[in-house]
Amino acid sequence: PKRDYDTNRLSRSPLQLGPGTVLVVDECVMRDGKLGESGVASLQALMDVIKDQSLNYDFQFYKQPVPVDTPPVVLSCGRSILHHALPLSVPLAPTAPFPTQEQVEAAV
Repeated sequence: PKRDYDTNRLSRSPLQLGPGTVLVVDECVMRDGKLGESGVASLQALMDVIKDQSLNYDFQFYKQPVPVDTPPVVLSCGRSILHHALPLSVPLAPTAPFPTQEQVEAAV
């Protein structure tokens, strides 16, 4: 969020979520490329929300961290770009083949 001094209002941020809302980040849809200045700032804001559970409000002359309650779930097809901010990583590697539909129906 950023304060607009012309309108005397705070702009909204996609990271402003209700308390207890689970933040799901799907990195599998990301493509290779270079982040611009805005992308780097957005990535830093996302890392702050994940790691510190705080969102910085930009008041032009200073930034004010505001606590948030948004538990994160990050889906990644490889090593996450957010791995430094994540408290834990759970690799999904099946130990057995997935059952077929017939096997599931027979078990019910």
